[in-house]
Amino acid sequence: MVKRLTSLLLLVFLTAIASGQQKTIKFDTYSLEDGLSQSSVTGIVQDRYGFIWISTQDGLNRFDGYTFKTFKSNPKNGNTIPNNYIHFLQKNPLTGNLWFGTNRGIGKMNPKDYTVQRISRNTIENLQGYIFTSLTFDKDGSIWVLTEKNGINKINLRSKNIETLRSINGDAELTSLFIDSKNYLWVGTASGQTFFSEYPYTKFESIDYNSIFTVAPVRGFYESPNNPLMVLTEKGLFTIDEDKRLQIYTETLEIRYGNINCVYQEDNNNLWVGTKDAGLILIQTTKDGREIVSQYQNNQLDNSSISDNNISCIFEDESGVFWIGTEQGVSKFDKYKQGFTTITLNSEPSKGLIDYGVWSFAEDDLGNTFIGTKKDLTIYNYDKQMFYHIIRG
Repeated sequence: MVKRLTSLLLLVFLTAIASGQQKTIKFDTYSLEDGLSQSSVTGIVQDRYGFIWISTQDGLNRFDGYTFKTFKSNPKNGNTIPNNYIHFLQKNPLTGNLWFGTNRGIGKMNPKDYTVQRISRNTIENLQGYIFTSLTFDKDGSIWVLTEKNGINKINLRSKNIETLRSINGDAELTSLFIDSKNYLWVGTASGQTFFSEYPYTKFESIDYNSIFTVAPVRGFYESPNNPLMVLTEKGLFTIDEDKRLQIYTETLEIRYGNINCVYQEDNNNLWVGTKDAGLILIQTTKDGREIVSQYQNNQLDNSSISDNNISCIFEDESGVFWIGTEQGVSKFDKYKQGFTTITLNSEPSKGLIDYGVWSFAEDDLGNTFIGTKKDLTIYNYDKQMFYHIIRG
C-alpha cells in the first residue's frame, strides 16, 4: 500500500512540474507502414462526410479512422488526379469539393463519388504554367492560382477565360497569394515583398515595412476571425495592422527568426506555429498578456513525440483532433483526451530527464524544483522553463 501511495505521489509531482514546463502532448503517428502513400505531407482537410484527406508528394489519401484509401494519377484515365506530386490541398467551403495543385495541373475532386475534374493546358488552352503551388477563391467564384514560374492565373470556371499576372510592380518572383475576408488580394514574393489590392485587383500597393529589416521570402498568409492578417516568412512571423504596416508577432526566438511553414489559431489564447526545422510551437497568451511558449520536437527516445521537426500543415477536425503534417508522416492528438502529463527522457538534457529513476523532490524559495534521480540532481527552472543537471560524482 505504501509503495502504491509513493508511486501516486510521484506521478502527481511529475504532473505538476510538467504543466509548469509546458503542455505535454502524446502524439499518435501515421506513416508508410500504416498505409500512407508517401511520408512528405503537404495538406490535410476534412470532408463533409467526416473523412480526413491527406495530400503528399506521391498521391492523395483518404483516411476513415482505420485505413487509408490512396488515389494516384493514371495518364490513360482522365478521372484520376492530374499528377502524384501535390503541392497543396484545400476544401471549397461552399461546395465541399477538394482542390489541389500538382506538377501537371489542378485537380478538383468530389469526395462523395471521387470524380475528378482536371484543369491543365490540355483542358484550358490559355492556362499558363504546369506546376501549381497555391490557390484562392474570389467573391465571383473565379479561382486565382499561383504557378512556380509563370505567375498567377485568374480562371473563370464557367467561361474558361484566363487572365495572367506574371509580375507585380516589376517583381516576378511570386511565392504566395491569398484573398482575405475583406476581399483584399495579397501576394508575397521571394524578395520579401508583400503586395495587396482591392477588388477588382487592377492596382497593387506595397505594405509599410515599419523599419523591420529581417523580412525574408514570404511562404504564405493566414487569417483568423477578429485577428490581424499574418504573414509567414522564412525569417519570422508577422502581422499586418489596419494601416497596412508590418508588425512583429512575438519576440520568441524560434518564431521571431524562424522559418515558418504554417499557422493555426485555435482560439484567442492559443496559436499553433509549424516551423521548417524547430518543430511545432504553441503560444498561449494569458489574461495579463504574458506568453507561455511550448515546443514539440521529435524525440527518438519517445515514441509518443511528434513525427518530425519539419511541420508542413496544422489542421483541427470537427471533433477536436489535431492533425499535424510533417516530412515523416502525420502526427495527431486529441486535445480532450490528453489526461496526465509526464516528464521523460530527452535527447536534449535541458528539456527533460536523463534518468528514469526518480527518488525525491524539493522546492526552494525561488520556485526551482529539485528532482533526485539515480544518476543526477535535476533542477527545473520555471522562469526559463529549462532543466539543469548535476551529475553524481
